[in-house]
Amino acid sequence: CLCFGIIVMSSIFFTSCIPYKKIVYFNDIPDTLKQLPITSAATEYVEPKIAANDLLQITIQPLDPTISNIIAPTLASGGTGSSQSGGSQSPGYLVDKNGFVNLQIVGKVKVSGMTVAEIRDMITNKAEIYFKDPIVNVRLVNFKITVLGEVASPGQKIVPDEKVSIVDAIALAGGITNMGKFDDILLIRHTANENIYVKYDLNSSEIFQSPYFYLRQGDMIYVKPSKSKVVAADAITQRNISYAMTAVSALVLFLSLYTLFKH
Repeated sequence: CLCFGIIVMSSIFFTSCIPYKKIVYFNDIPDTLKQLPITSAATEYVEPKIAANDLLQITIQPLDPTISNIIAPTLASGGTGSSQSGGSQSPGYLVDKNGFVNLQIVGKVKVSGMTVAEIRDMITNKAEIYFKDPIVNVRLVNFKITVLGEVASPGQKIVPDEKVSIVDAIALAGGITNMGKFDDILLIRHTANENIYVKYDLNSSEIFQSPYFYLRQGDMIYVKPSKSKVVAADAITQRNISYAMTAVSALVLFLSLYTLFKH
């Protein structure tokens, strides 16, 4: 057992020496940056399109506060389409399977396939029939992504702003652990017709130019474990097996001696 322990500890020690450059973000940016800044092309942000089951926070407020005081209970203010006069308020309007939301005053409108800005302009045009210079705000409130693997805080993340990048996602998950592979991060994106798989390399600044730099609703990020963690896990498994075999052997020996002395 002593020899096995030495072998295990040696394997963990030598395989856990991860090169410094493998655990540094954007390490291809040269040191000359200390004297002179450098620039590179950036990915253009494209607003996501609203789809069924998205949750929208929508507020319609007349510019005249006097009018607002009179009709505020019947205005859309983040509810589910029912009057707000009862004091209860839902977190938002759920887009139904056909892509519609039902707003007070304005009525039922289709929002799927539109950006938040387009929806705001459309509702503003409809609200102008009833109010002079209405102030309309629209926000997607259930933008969620999932980050799994070698991060400090894996799980599903609700993002307050739909403009979120892969770097933002890793930050929301607490960063990559020392056992994670900075150069082998997987994006899984589900669309209506297919699944898209993309690899990221956070060791390289080229990630800022990736067409997949900005994430979409429902994206899943997986940070793979490094070989050192796999080896360490195997060593622990082998150690546990060794302990179990030793215990079984001791039990067999005890039973054999017990039977021998009993007779």
